[in-house]
Amino acid sequence: MTSYIVKGNIIHTPSIHQFEVVENGYMYIENGKCQWIKNELSEEVIKELNISISKIDEIDDLSKTLIYDFKDMIIIPSFIDLHVHAPQYIQMGIGLDLSLIDWLYQYTFRIEERFADINYAKKCYPAFVQGLYDSGTLRSVVYGTIHKESNEILVDELNKKGLCALVGKVNMNRFAPINLMETVEKSVQDTYDFIEDIKIKNYKYIKPIVTPRFAPSCSSDLLQKLGDLSNELSLPIQSHLCETQREIDWVKDLFKEELTKEKGTYSDVYKNHSLYGNQPTVMAHGIFMEPREIELALEHNVFIAHCPTSNMNITSGIMPLAKYIDLGLNIGLGSDVGAGHTLAMNQVIISAVQNSKLRHVLYGDRKLVEAEAFYLATKGNGKFFEQVFKGEKIGSFEEGSSFDALVIKDDHPLMDSLTPIEQLQRFLYCGNESSIKMRFLNGDIIR
Repeated sequence: MTSYIVKGNIIHTPSIHQFEVVENGYMYIENGKCQWIKNELSEEVIKELNISISKIDEIDDLSKTLIYDFKDMIIIPSFIDLHVHAPQYIQMGIGLDLSLIDWLYQYTFRIEERFADINYAKKCYPAFVQGLYDSGTLRSVVYGTIHKESNEILVDELNKKGLCALVGKVNMNRFAPINLMETVEKSVQDTYDFIEDIKIKNYKYIKPIVTPRFAPSCSSDLLQKLGDLSNELSLPIQSHLCETQREIDWVKDLFKEELTKEKGTYSDVYKNHSLYGNQPTVMAHGIFMEPREIELALEHNVFIAHCPTSNMNITSGIMPLAKYIDLGLNIGLGSDVGAGHTLAMNQVIISAVQNSKLRHVLYGDRKLVEAEAFYLATKGNGKFFEQVFKGEKIGSFEEGSSFDALVIKDDHPLMDSLTPIEQLQRFLYCGNESSIKMRFLNGDIIR
């Protein structure tokens, strides 16, 4: 049995609307799971657990119950990214004066073609994975490319770093450069082979996810075969939904023969091909969802990954985030790199708050507070992982939850005068990788 106690200023969001703060608190971790949080330790607990105090640099010695005293540092759940494109890491900040479709054709597809060369993948993917680690994102839902061998390199890099990820081989057989278009048969076979490769290697924290790029890039036949594959193998699904009005109009025109007046939305395209809620499903963006689509998302427990930095950068729109939360939709946060310009989820959290303030000014929507956006990037996103990693509790420090944590400290001496919640706020707005002193995933230290 592996057990230890961490001591520090503990902050998490068991519920969405406010932070729970335990100053100078103690958290007991057993076999990677949070067992309890206490303000102080009683003599009975000290005796029962045979507690002794250890220095932080002795933290690898977990042979007995030790207290790792992080003093005035804050301890928060590690971040989860619900939507990120690994091959686009190199293009962060590039071409963001364009709108979505133009940006895809002029920049994204051109860069993704390079991943036909596995040597290019070997150069790029270690940097992407290191970027996740540096940002404190220890779990993520990741797009690869159409290239099976390069995707396998991506998965290996994530595994070597000890990170948790759902990784998808992208599928597309139309409306792309010739070098990125597959036949239906090859797309499905390579997807199956990629899934089998992950299964054979038996990674601890890596699982496959079925990934049609978005409805326009896949024929009806390909979408259906991917839906069948997802259901046959009980695999989760990721794609894009209602990111721009131009995209929505395109989808409705492409699939007009399959849609009806009553069931004529973008979401219905995925639903008609068994790619919507039959298995755990996350759809990125969802900015312009129609009333029927909101009902479908609620009915089928579909997650919507809000990507605020991306939405602003390529002028997609401003999601009515507060409205969706109040309606009870499963909302999470994604960096959407490279349309998003940063992997740092603390920055994505703040961008979500800022987007909600713009909607407040423009449309009268209520404003989000930091606690709500923080919840989305931790426990909210964790709910999707709970569907996939059945039996796990992820994203907070509640009893039985995986101890996924970041230890945060701003080294400037003036920061000592701030309260723990003020330190967290400053980190969310101004912090970077130097503020993250230690990372834990399921109780293990990630280095």
